[in-house]
Amino acid sequence: MFRYICSYQQMSPIFIDMLASFGTQYRRMGFHCASFSQDDLNKPLRPAFLQIDEIGRSDWELRHCYKLNGIELSDFDQKWTMRQTAMYHSFDMGNGRAFWLSIKANNEIRDRIRDGTQSLETMKARNLNTLGTSFEACLETHLIPLDWCAEGWRWYINTVESRIREVFHKIKSYPLDPAAGEPDPPQQLARALSMPLFNRTESAMSLIPGTKRTQTLPVQTTSAVTARLSSRQGDKDKLNEPDSELELDNMPTQRRETTHERYENISKRLEMMRTFSFSEFQKLNDVASKLKEAKLAMALNTGVLRDIRGYYQALVTSSTFPSEIREACSSTAAFDQFVQRTNSLEKHLEAECMRADALIALVQDGITLYNSILESYNTEVNKFFALSGHDISKRMEDSAMRMEAVTDSMYDIARQTARDSSSMHVITFFTLVFLPGTFIGTFFSTPILSTPDSTNPQSWNINNALLLLFFKICVPMMFVTVTAWYLYLKKTWFRRNAAVSDGEDVEASAGMRAG
Repeated sequence: MFRYICSYQQMSPIFIDMLASFGTQYRRMGFHCASFSQDDLNKPLRPAFLQIDEIGRSDWELRHCYKLNGIELSDFDQKWTMRQTAMYHSFDMGNGRAFWLSIKANNEIRDRIRDGTQSLETMKARNLNTLGTSFEACLETHLIPLDWCAEGWRWYINTVESRIREVFHKIKSYPLDPAAGEPDPPQQLARALSMPLFNRTESAMSLIPGTKRTQTLPVQTTSAVTARLSSRQGDKDKLNEPDSELELDNMPTQRRETTHERYENISKRLEMMRTFSFSEFQKLNDVASKLKEAKLAMALNTGVLRDIRGYYQALVTSSTFPSEIREACSSTAAFDQFVQRTNSLEKHLEAECMRADALIALVQDGITLYNSILESYNTEVNKFFALSGHDISKRMEDSAMRMEAVTDSMYDIARQTARDSSSMHVITFFTLVFLPGTFIGTFFSTPILSTPDSTNPQSWNINNALLLLFFKICVPMMFVTVTAWYLYLKKTWFRRNAAVSDGEDVEASAGMRAG
């Protein structure tokens, strides 16, 4: 049917090319290609050159087509959707017969034209009895799709702008500048590393919110540590002096509070930055692409309106234009109103294009601010890791100094043990030398052995009853003593193993909770 209509009306192939963007497409290609084209049959030099009286067609005909883009609110999901329409129009300059063909996905243009034929006197069928009134009705019909292509953009851009303002309110409310009065972390770290280390006696655990502060030993300079390691004979007990503990207890807490506040400030800023998700960055890019798409459609529509207005202005001012139509348009000012209306629509679209340009620039500023927030987020993370690394290094220094103190104590213990060991060796030696004689002398002094008479020095008498009593008392006492000592060692061994197994269970449960 469509092919038959095109053949009968001798429609231009350019209009068929405009319909290529209609229909189902995997990707919308050429959707925004709005254009205007004319293929008029000019007034012939010889009368009745192309005249066909049987179908009421003269040999002088205006033929043009155009495609426009508009924005509509979808009835399905109440979302703004960009749609297109193609119009073909021919007007017989001999008898005033007009032909209209509208291609659109819905009945919006058809319903508007139908309403116009009922509400506008110019478009009513009873008034189309002359060539001039028919031409005026065509101009009025042109304004229906032209109005459609210019309306709706304002409300669509308002909707897009509200989305932009929603994201911008969150972005601009975030302070990009660091907290007032807070020193720059690299400068602070450089100053902290350059100062004497005995002033930096904070424990790293006290800098983490929610943890208890542990007592630490005062840290000395690296040169002092080197001198101390090289001369450990002279001043091994300096770290354990009471003055060091008093110096630790009397230290001011101002720096500790400042560092604690810095940790809290960095944590708060990082928590605030976590609200900026990547989806909002995608939303800004999506809004920018929609604005550019809308601007392109409005700019192309403006070009089509300008071409239509220029086409009719050139047509009316031409010398071959029928005087009957010119006089009718002059008397009713229909053509002047058409030109003014198209000019107004052009200015409206140009104003909306300027709004789109301003919003595109605003979106670009928002993307720049978002990138600044991401950079600020990375900076805050680096600050946090720098402070944590600095605290860990101080903890390692404290641990090294504690290990040095423990090593010194162990050295003292080892030296004292060596002296005690020498003394014990001497005592043991003399004990081993005199023990046999002492035992024998003691045993001989007991009544178990009777001393010999002076007359017979070889007569030694052994009292068997006393010897048996000695063994009855000594052997059980030895057995009880050895058994008690064995049971004590066994109990101590069991307690040590139980403590080790409990510690392993606690570490295993902590590892499972951490995992």
